[in-house]
Amino acid sequence: MEEAHKQALTRYTFHPYGGKITLMRAVDRGPEVLGKREDPTLGWSQLAGGGLEIHDIDTGHMSMLFDPYVETFVRQLKPLLPS
Repeated sequence: MEEAHKQALTRYTFHPYGGKITLMRAVDRGPEVLGKREDPTLGWSQLAGGGLEIHDIDTGHMSMLFDPYVETFVRQLKPLLPS
């Protein structure tokens, strides 16, 4: 899965979006950012023509959609979705 993700990223061209983007950002983004000056918007501010709303999820990037952390993710996401 990781290799497929890398290949997709090399082939995809990102384009700005005119609306607001909501970023669900993991607090622990892993060792790949240690020692680097990380963009706090993770690059999304360049694409969000209508603004960027960031919500930090208290979990790691690779575990945020798995038990038991997915419950925290859902609790924070639900109020943002249209009813």
